[in-house]
Amino acid sequence: MTEIVADKTVEVVKNAIETADGALDLYNKYLDQVIPWQTFDETIKELSRFKQEYSQAASVLVGDIKTLLMDSQDKYFEATQTVYEWCGVATQLLAAYIFLFDEYNEKKASAQKDILIKVLDDGITKLNEAQKSLLVSSQSFNNASGKLLGVR
Repeated sequence: MTEIVADKTVEVVKNAIETADGALDLYNKYLDQVIPWQTFDETIKELSRFKQEYSQAASVLVGDIKTLLMDSQDKYFEATQTVYEWCGVATQLLAAYIFLFDEYNEKKASAQKDILIKVLDDGITKLNEAQKSLLVSSQSFNNASGKLLGVR
């Protein structure tokens, strides 16, 4: 009976890893398409191109806009890096988790529980960090957009 439960658990975990791996591949594929980074970079370059022609007040405003845009980009990449880190750790720990099903016993069951709790706890922490970074990224971008609209 224990072997049947262990086999089913291994299959569930393997499927979860394959699903997470597929989701990460999809995320990587569309990452640069979701955020138009080329347009983003071109906007920053355009703001810098005529800096000698700006009045003092305009220079301050343009500087604020560039800072907000760059802060937004930094926080976005901070969020994605946090998710990548967790995926890397989770993949290794879950592989160890599966390995513990070979010659299953109570000692290994305890180790499995510890590994799974570690993966989930780290995931919650990292995803909360990523969510906070994305919020700051969005706020900075929206503030920059608002200031750009005020330039008109």
